[in-house]
Amino acid sequence: MALNYLLIVLIIIAIVYVAYRVWHNIDTEDEIIEEIDSGEIDLKFLIRETAQAFSRTLKKNINDDNMTQAEMIRKERRRTSLRQAMTNAGYGDEAAKRTVKNNIKELLMNEKYEIDNKSINAIIPFESPEKLKGNDLFEIVLYCYNKKYGSKGFTVMMEEWDLTKPVVESGESKYKVTNDIMRYIYKALLFETDPEKMSEKLGHVEMDFNDKIEILAQKIFEKYVGLGPVDMLNETSVDNIEGGASGAPGGSFKAKTEQKNIPFSYESVWITYRGIKMQLDCCSFETQEELERVVNNIYRYQSQHVLSRNNPKIIGTMINGARITVSRPPFSDSYYFSIRKFDSAESVKPAALIRDENNVIPITYIKWIIKGQRNTLITGAQGTGKTTFLRSTIRFIPHEFSLRIQEIQSELNLRYTYPDRNIVAFQETGTISAQEGLNFQKKSNGDVNIIGEIAEAMQTSHFIQTSTVASLFSLGTHHAKTAKALVHALANNLLELGMYKDKKDAIEMVADVVNIDCHLVNVKGNRHIERITEIIPIKDREYPSSFFMEDIHYKNRKEEAELKTLMDAPEYMRRVTDPELFEVKDILRWVSVTDADGKQLYNEWGFEVGKFVLVNGFSENMKNEIMSKLTKAEEEEFLHDLDMCEHVSDGTITPEVSEWMETVLSY
Repeated sequence: MALNYLLIVLIIIAIVYVAYRVWHNIDTEDEIIEEIDSGEIDLKFLIRETAQAFSRTLKKNINDDNMTQAEMIRKERRRTSLRQAMTNAGYGDEAAKRTVKNNIKELLMNEKYEIDNKSINAIIPFESPEKLKGNDLFEIVLYCYNKKYGSKGFTVMMEEWDLTKPVVESGESKYKVTNDIMRYIYKALLFETDPEKMSEKLGHVEMDFNDKIEILAQKIFEKYVGLGPVDMLNETSVDNIEGGASGAPGGSFKAKTEQKNIPFSYESVWITYRGIKMQLDCCSFETQEELERVVNNIYRYQSQHVLSRNNPKIIGTMINGARITVSRPPFSDSYYFSIRKFDSAESVKPAALIRDENNVIPITYIKWIIKGQRNTLITGAQGTGKTTFLRSTIRFIPHEFSLRIQEIQSELNLRYTYPDRNIVAFQETGTISAQEGLNFQKKSNGDVNIIGEIAEAMQTSHFIQTSTVASLFSLGTHHAKTAKALVHALANNLLELGMYKDKKDAIEMVADVVNIDCHLVNVKGNRHIERITEIIPIKDREYPSSFFMEDIHYKNRKEEAELKTLMDAPEYMRRVTDPELFEVKDILRWVSVTDADGKQLYNEWGFEVGKFVLVNGFSENMKNEIMSKLTKAEEEEFLHDLDMCEHVSDGTITPEVSEWMETVLSY
């Protein structure tokens, strides 16, 4: 009995003790932390502490805190803001990311952690470059450039240190950024005393305690709710980011043991920067679990599906408009993600995209193709810069024209690039089909129709329909290799949809609608226009006899008929057996430049040196069609520009031509 009384007393004491602590709003976990030796605090510990602190904040019942009504409202608003920020931060929302990082920094400054300039170096060895991991080196260096150059920091860093140049490994050139390269740059920024070896852009970098706290908060954020080692990359001007794209699939210990030093897939990070696909060998997800966390979270913005074994692939978008592609086993051999960014090239001037000799020629012709309202497709393989180039050409469309865009996934983001233009973009959803979207678009008062990418038969139908009925002219992209292949591919799409039964009729329709093919290529990272081609439909072409019969003296009509039959028979049979419904003529081409010995020239980046030359120019019919859309003043400018292009192509550079060239390059 005495034992029972003792237990009751102990329980009552415990209840009173807990009530006392709640009443005074004392967190028992905080006191436990205070007892921890500051020497035991490392990055993993701080990540756990952040998770626990955020969890307490979000789960705690504020009604138990003995606060006024106003205090409760403020605290609830802060809690709601943090909860929303934590969700959106994982989707790439920069404002939400700042909110979460500010809360992390506030937590780090708590006295119980005793983080100062000395102890923070024990968490991240800023003063010991040899101890820093590749991820740390890369992010600290990038932070230094971002601090001065903002969103352009990555570009400045890549250019200053020539990081787009290939490195040689085992006799093979590879595009990669290694740990050694980043460690060299790190030392040059923070420790180098020789002016010739230090950064020209930043000079000697002094990193204070606030900088280190900012970097530490970033490290905690990216491993807690962010995108791991690619989190900072998502805010840069790269075109594409990939994770899990090389190395042995996670868990493949057989592959790991059979080849020494082979990396796992979770250790691979790839980017596409200015058309160059390169490996950031200095970056790694470090564990399979971290890669899986990022893959499982990155696609969730507005996604209606969950990545699973039964649904192992998903295509979606991030808050910033980037296209997300994720996959996992059993569909792919490893966990994989791709972030295709479309905000990296904002309103890029044509001269920044078309950089080879005589670039004024293609810029000028593109200008008048657009102003002349010619239906144009930009073709090329993936990674050639079609979307970026299309975005740039929009500047030549008259400002008063309204633009209507059809895309499967949002890529162009023209309303961000041209915020003062009349632009509306549409994309199919789970409840609105592509055809329904097109029907709506036809009634949306659009002047110019843009199909982001013609990859399926339905997009071809959209392009043909809008080009003939619903707009002044249309633009789009396609993956065709040649102009003839483009026409036949589009014709086959029309046949697939049942719009035509005879391929001849389908070809005639396509050739009549599509006026221009602008073809782009990517040769080892050198993206440029290969050719601009005019597609010319052949209609009612006269037979050979029509050109010669007037000059021939025949005795009678029978002789005339026989001679005509003799002259036209070969052409007749050719048309029956192999009807030629259209022809293609290159307006201009990119050609290689060689030295006096005929050897190919290369620039400092290792790219082939080339220039643009006129081949045929516009046909007379094309000229007339373009001028029919121009004012009188524009007609004069158009003809003058064509004349200038001829001089440039011939190498006749007079002062007048030079002045004109400067004007074109300023577009």
